[in-house]
Amino acid sequence: MCGFSSSNNGDVSGNHGNFDFWLVKINEIGDILWQKSYGGSNEDSNITSLLQLEDQGFLITGRTKSNNGDVTFNHGDQDVWTIKTDSIGEIEWQRTYGGSGYDASGEIIRTIDGGYLHSAATKSVDGDITQSFGSYDIWMIKINDTGDLQWEKSIGGSDFDVNRSILKISENGFKLAGTTSSNDGVVSGNHGGDDLWIADFEILNTGVHEGVSRGCTISVAPNPAKNYFTLTNAPETSGKYIYTLMDMSGRFVINGTLHIYEKVNIEGIPKGSYIVQIKTGNGLTGYQKLIKE
Repeated sequence: MCGFSSSNNGDVSGNHGNFDFWLVKINEIGDILWQKSYGGSNEDSNITSLLQLEDQGFLITGRTKSNNGDVTFNHGDQDVWTIKTDSIGEIEWQRTYGGSGYDASGEIIRTIDGGYLHSAATKSVDGDITQSFGSYDIWMIKINDTGDLQWEKSIGGSDFDVNRSILKISENGFKLAGTTSSNDGVVSGNHGGDDLWIADFEILNTGVHEGVSRGCTISVAPNPAKNYFTLTNAPETSGKYIYTLMDMSGRFVINGTLHIYEKVNIEGIPKGSYIVQIKTGNGLTGYQKLIKE
């Protein structure tokens, strides 16, 4: 679990000053196994997303006003801050995103190419932000699996637009929920004051197609599947592959190793749509959509 803390005693150690991100691993009866504080001398708070990844590491997103300690760069005022840790909470990489104004984090989800889509918010008109509709915009950030910014897009109108949640509905299709008091820009039909706002959008030209990614073509069968699936086509016909099964929001379900044509038991997994990720021994990665009946 992850929150934020200004303590440096009791269960909390390693505070950098002011509020820090605080990540805690507990066992099944609530005993603390380990804990980590992340941040700098200014405020690091408002955790909005915590994901456990297929390597058993964690992705944490919140906001930071720091420019020291664990935070290596600040664009000015408050930035979105994302941390990737290993399985025991050690930082593997961290990135800040934003501009000279107020930038706030939101929900983050996995994408089919192994990266992340982040529904943040911004009042900035510079730095990483290339467009502003005015006042406060929803800010979509696409990053890769090492945190590099691939693209960004502001969404909203001239008034106050705030993100709340993002949901993956297909490989490249998403629905965004938030609130808006705008009635211009990309917002229409405002009823007065703050409205609930739903936006349906699609990521185009990602370079990732079903079954193909980073030079690796795979196939799994049966598809749809009931009790198991097997890897039937991959670049290599011998050796072990690493597989990860994710739901359509990119959340980790199961993983392990398999040989080609070896059965993976999915009998206990709920019906629905999933993504199978296959990694080869030479670093290639492929993806295939799988329907569980």
